[in-house]
Amino acid sequence: MLYFILLSLMTSRAYSVDGDADNDGSPTEEDCDDADAAVYPGAVERCDERDNDCDQETDEDVVFDTWYRDRDGDGYGYVDPEIPDGVIDCIQPVGYALAGEMDCDDSDPDVHPGAVEQCDNNDEDCDGATDEDAVDATAWYPDRDGDGYGGAEVQLSCARPAGYVRNSRDCEDDDAAVRPGADEYCDGDDDDCDGKIDDAAVDAVQRYRDADGDGYGGRELARPACLTPGYAAVGGDCRDQDPSFSPAAGEQCDGLDNNCDGQLDGCDVLTGWYQGGAACASGPVFGDWPLLIGLIGLWGARSDRSGAGRLR
Repeated sequence: MLYFILLSLMTSRAYSVDGDADNDGSPTEEDCDDADAAVYPGAVERCDERDNDCDQETDEDVVFDTWYRDRDGDGYGYVDPEIPDGVIDCIQPVGYALAGEMDCDDSDPDVHPGAVEQCDNNDEDCDGATDEDAVDATAWYPDRDGDGYGGAEVQLSCARPAGYVRNSRDCEDDDAAVRPGADEYCDGDDDDCDGKIDDAAVDAVQRYRDADGDGYGGRELARPACLTPGYAAVGGDCRDQDPSFSPAAGEQCDGLDNNCDGQLDGCDVLTGWYQGGAACASGPVFGDWPLLIGLIGLWGARSDRSGAGRLR
């Protein structure tokens, strides 16, 4: 029994001399805190007011930073007049932020470097400018001709810049007469900015559809229009699909009304003569039948006279 007691005492003494209670690899006699595995000779010194590397110095070789008051908790410090140089420490004090970009309003957590700028006449992002690049800025458009309608270029701004309007509906911003709602004229331009040229022009006149392009429109009802291709100011074309027929065409002996005056070849069908005095040329239409018609008419007149005599 005495043997085991002596053996236990010897083992306990050996452990206290050559042991490593915290298993950090350093013997007890070299470890300045054998109850903390993070403390041993050669350990990394930390900012904890302890001698982590057992060199009898505290917090040496640790980086110390400057910290400034951060009352609004937005992560950005402010130069407090009471502590203008901040606090130097290797750990962050409560209610302080690391020195760097400084807060321009430490009473508002929405105001700090990098914050979103808004149209409120305030410098949210602490860059020294107010309301620039605001997320709620209005789109403005230049009105160079002063007609109340803007062009296509856009400028974002909280306040209205001089010479700008809220719309971009002007299709020609260097002419005040051209704008939405303006009167349309027969000028080859889109005066009212509706995407159409010369439509419903106030100076349009009655025009006739000229399908054959001979300068004379057909006989259908005219409508107000500008003098554009496909329309004519004068109607009366009796065959608007054929440019050889029009009021200006020369009459020919072809059995057709070439000049659209309502008479075939301009001839008297009873006499076979032109109104000008010349005889119609012989042809399939006016070859012999005018004379035949004349004889039939003469015979009819004589029959009427003779019949009337018998009745009496």
